[in-house]
Amino acid sequence: MAGAMTETAPSSLAASLKLRVAEARVEDIGRAIARLAPADLQRMGARAGDVVKITGSATAVGRAEVSADGHEGMIQIDGTCRSNCGAGLQEQVTVARIDSEQAVAVRFSPLWVGAAPATIAPDRILEDLVGVPVIAGCVVRVPTFAKAVNFQVCAPFLRGRW
Repeated sequence: MAGAMTETAPSSLAASLKLRVAEARVEDIGRAIARLAPADLQRMGARAGDVVKITGSATAVGRAEVSADGHEGMIQIDGTCRSNCGAGLQEQVTVARIDSEQAVAVRFSPLWVGAAPATIAPDRILEDLVGVPVIAGCVVRVPTFAKAVNFQVCAPFLRGRW
């Protein structure tokens, strides 16, 4: 599953921030995008496109993007990311930039019981998840024509570490 990301190590330059969780933009749903104010990105030594670690009662990762004005002190993430990091709307999470590495493959486990809710071609899954940051144990959401389906990331495989 080329294009997925996996955490390798906290950045030595990164500062962590406590931010309040806000709802994601509709276009960000299912993409693991974490929108932050430019001032917050600067304080933690991050830029748009960097991977950030988001920690509530659990840990998730997201790709940092710039939020609209007026969102300083907040992080906009979707419901899947909120579930992955164990935080709800208006709760505080700790956010820090991390170094990451592109995975060459990712093993998924379906999160449904019984027959699959929809047949999804592997190429479609790959297309939807290219560039989406993941760590083992997190859930990813793949849209279909009928409804989105969830998979748990079992293991990301890095180049040279099969």
